[in-house]
Amino acid sequence: MEKCEITLYEFIRNGNTLETNKIIDTLHKIFELHRIGFIHRDLHPKNLMLKSNDWYLIDYNVAHCPTSSDAVSLMQSVGWKEYTDPVVYKEGLHKASIKTEIYSIGKLINFILTGSPQNNKHFLSEISKKCTHKNQNERYNSVYEIIRDINLKN
Repeated sequence: MEKCEITLYEFIRNGNTLETNKIIDTLHKIFELHRIGFIHRDLHPKNLMLKSNDWYLIDYNVAHCPTSSDAVSLMQSVGWKEYTDPVVYKEGLHKASIKTEIYSIGKLINFILTGSPQNNKHFLSEISKKCTHKNQNERYNSVYEIIRDINLKN
């Protein structure tokens, strides 16, 4: 089995940049998870690993499939606070949804483009701000919408 090379966190911290098409490729993987009913619930740069020039989402310990009685939900703790929707952080994993994952995606976009999940001063700032809007109803409804808007920016 081929080993993963580096986390996204280490990749960015080492001064590397991620091309927009790689961001979109990674978002497509998250979209496919959502399409089949899974919510990862722990999206952050240490849970994305590089292998053979492709990014993979890892650590499904708190993943959840609301339509399945076999849902993976082994932990009760919430992931990395900077990337977790405050609603989930305050009220628990049972509040996780596609909208809370979209919050995490906004923070990931910030990190990828600036090295900080809080810094939204970059060319995708409108997108990351919409992802992390305090009102979940003002956020994107799906990862596909984020992909569409990123493609429009290119």
